[in-house]
Amino acid sequence: PNPTPNPTPNPTPNPTPNPTKRPTKPPQAALPPSSAGNIPAPSHELMAKVGSILVSASTGISDDVLLSIDLTTMEESRPTRLYQYGGFVNALGVLSKGDMGSTYFYLGDDNSIGGANYGLANVALFLSQASVETVRFDVCDEISWEKDVFGRYAIANSCGQGRFAGVSMVSYQDSNPCAIHEAFMACPVDTTMMAVAETHGIFAGAPPPLECFPSTPAERFTGAWDPTLSCIKDGCDSYDGQRLGNVDPSSVPTANSVSALVDGAFHVCVPPFYCSMHFLTL
Repeated sequence: PNPTPNPTPNPTPNPTPNPTKRPTKPPQAALPPSSAGNIPAPSHELMAKVGSILVSASTGISDDVLLSIDLTTMEESRPTRLYQYGGFVNALGVLSKGDMGSTYFYLGDDNSIGGANYGLANVALFLSQASVETVRFDVCDEISWEKDVFGRYAIANSCGQGRFAGVSMVSYQDSNPCAIHEAFMACPVDTTMMAVAETHGIFAGAPPPLECFPSTPAERFTGAWDPTLSCIKDGCDSYDGQRLGNVDPSSVPTANSVSALVDGAFHVCVPPFYCSMHFLTL
């Protein structure tokens, strides 16, 4: 007879390997807050870290960023006269320490590796905007830029520009109240105040700097500036270098003007970012 085969043993199952654990990632920096009202106060350590990096970059910022245009050659080749590295650092310190109330400049995340890099990126964005809007032109205030459908510039542009479409019967300060965290910077409107800004456009016929002055019963409307009118009869003395442009004697308040008057026009809330963009030049 044939021999009985040996029984086939049950195979020993392979041991179940322990799953390989993924390496733990370092904590990531949180995305910057979405509004000025919820930016946390930076720690002293964070301010010191960002500050030391900016100090080491002072030469590059002064030589490569804080440059203005030579209007003769239209080349960006000379250091700005108004904006200096020291003023920039001082303004950044003011906003980082909370000296502007509860609003802080975002310097990064205290609780993550590389969190200061977010703050440095924010500083770079800040400098780039300041360079494009103010530094390269050596200007320190807003110009009159909003035109009506006839291509004229309302004298009442000093009451606000670019915020409304169509006619508004509400004053600029009433329709644009300060945010709660900025309200402490507001001041009462002085309807007798007279003030003239420094900056105007550099093209032929550019309107003069923004201004405010009290209205009179005989002159309740401000009219508009026509860049195509001649200024020869008036001496072309609205600003240095004027060659063209004048107030249109037949003009009336324009549709995109917030107000026909300029009483106390400059007494509006100025956000701290706007102040710091001009480096708080003192």
